[in-house]
Formats: sequence, structure tokens, C-alpha cells
Amino acid sequence: MQYAFKLTLLSGFLLSYQAFAGAVLQMETKEYHVDPPAIGTTKMFVDGVLLRIEIKSVSSDEDGLVIYRGDRNEMIMADNERLEYYVIDQQTMNQMAGQVSDAMKQMEEMLASLPPEQRAMAEQMMKHQMPGLQPAQEAPSTLRKTGESDKINGYDCEYYEVLKQGRKTRDMCVAQWDDIEGGREAADAMIRMGEFFESMHDAFSKAAGSDLMGKQQEIFAHMRELGGYPVYARDYDDTGALEGESSLTSSRSESIDAAMFEPPEGYRKQDML
Repeated sequence: MQYAFKLTLLSGFLLSYQAFAGAVLQMETKEYHVDPPAIGTTKMFVDGVLLRIEIKSVSSDEDGLVIYRGDRNEMIMADNERLEYYVIDQQTMNQMAGQVSDAMKQMEEMLASLPPEQRAMAEQMMKHQMPGLQPAQEAPSTLRKTGESDKINGYDCEYYEVLKQGRKTRDMCVAQWDDIEGGREAADAMIRMGEFFESMHDAFSKAAGSDLMGKQQEIFAHMRELGGYPVYARDYDDTGALEGESSLTSSRSESIDAAMFEPPEGYRKQDML
């Protein structure tokens, strides 16, 4: 009887754990590089090493969907307007980086054949029109704890700064995973996605295309070092002006349908290359 009772307790524990194996986190975002500022929400669904990110704009019809599958170390990017999706894995990264590198070599050869004045003008035009294909001269970012703390939307957090060549590019208030409902469930997937973005950054840096990754990677950068999640963050441009900010508005433990981590039904797969 006692053995059966223990089995019943164990079964109940496993069922309750499985029922809340996932997590849902929602962020509010503001981008100040446009006028009026663009306001949006980012909703993240996590289950184990699987992560779905839904990005919606409150001030426009724009939206986006990204799915990271840590079990296959690949990212699915969906185009909701065209009902298409793309898959990026390590092989795709290497192939894309090779194409960017080839394009850079062709441009360098073309520039070398121009007279000095025309070459300077062409380089200036490329800098503004194709910033993602500029030579990679980016220094690695460093993380610094400021010693300041705060309470953001009910989350106790500590401030950190991200610095590049001594210039602050981001500051954020980081809460411990265990202080965020569903945070512990979300930690592994977010850390893995941060490392995936780092792999993308490295691949394109070698091909002089690191800027192609944009600001998306900043959300998950330094996740392992931080030991928690930025419940509030501000990004700054090259002049030090505030470029955008985000804050965690809600979090909860919740079981997630496995279909959420597959390409949306009815979407067509497209090749990245």
C-alpha cells in the first residue's frame, strides 16, 4: 500500500511538472529612430530548448516570427506577408558567409580599378546604401556591472552596461531566472539562441558582413554571463542617443503546443541562397 501511495505521489508530481514545462514571456518595445516612435510587443514561447518569438507592432501592421530549435540548432524565420519561411543552420550560415565574402572581393577589385576620387565617392555610397557589406572592424563587446539595482514591473534587477571600445551601446537591468515566473524553464533555450546568434555573427564577421545581423542578436547576447534575463534594456546609437528600449511586462509558466515550434501551416519553404 505504501509503495502504491508513493507511485501515486510520483505520478502526480510528473504530471504537474509536464503541465508547466514551458513558459511565456512578453516584452514591450519602443524604437526612437523613427518619428513617431514605433511601439511593439515581443512574445516568447519556450519549451525546453525550443523558442518561438512573435514580434508585433502596435503602431503599424508589421509583424515577425522567429523560431529557434535548439534540438537541431537551427532558426526558422517566417514572412507573414508572403506566407513563406526560411531555415538557417550552420551549413547555410557558412554558405551565405562565403557568398558575402565573394561579393566583397568583387567590390574591392572594382574599387581598386577606379581613380582615387571616384573610389572615395563609391566607398561613401556603399557605406550608406549597403552597410551590411562593409569591412568588419567591430571590436568585441564587454559587460560591466554598475552596482546599481532597481525594481522594474515588479522584478528586482541589477544594472549592467554593454561597452564597445569604451562606448556604451546598451544598458540593462537583469533579474535572476528564479525571480521570473517561467524564467528557469526559459533559460536554456535563450542561452542557446544567444550562442546561435554569436555563431551567425562570427560567420559573417569573417566575411565582412556582421552588420547584417542587426540589433536582434543584442537581445540574447551575454545571456550565459548574466545568469538572468534583462527585464529592462536601452540601446544607444553611435552618437550615444537613445535608439530603443524594452521591458518585460509579464511572464508565466505554461504548457506549449509542440506545433508552435514548427513552420506555420500553409507557409512555403524558401531557400536562403
